[in-house]
Amino acid sequence: MAHELGGIAILMLGISATYSILKEFSPKKARIWLGLHCASGIMALVFVALHLANSAGGMRPSYFVSLFAFFLMIVLAIGGFAGSYVKIRVLEDYWRTLHTPVAILFYLMFALHTLQKFGVLH
Repeated sequence: MAHELGGIAILMLGISATYSILKEFSPKKARIWLGLHCASGIMALVFVALHLANSAGGMRPSYFVSLFAFFLMIVLAIGGFAGSYVKIRVLEDYWRTLHTPVAILFYLMFALHTLQKFGVLH
């Protein structure tokens, strides 16, 4: 069950990640793409939480990458929500500056997690 939940999360992450590309090719629909980005990102977070809950059999050092990636997802979701709905100029500027680097770090940790779980890295 954990692998299936992880697969659904990967699909949702893929949809969410297309936002940057879609808004460049169709800027008039940027609001629609942003809604899709946010909804699929939140759904990915839920499926990753379920994936973690179904695969955790006791904490081991090898889980650090998994938990760090999950923590980054939470930071991205909270920051995205705050950046969209909390209209404080300093926070908006701060989030615009950090969202992309945090997302890149998340995807790197996600790739590392995936490579570890498939036995490519130990």
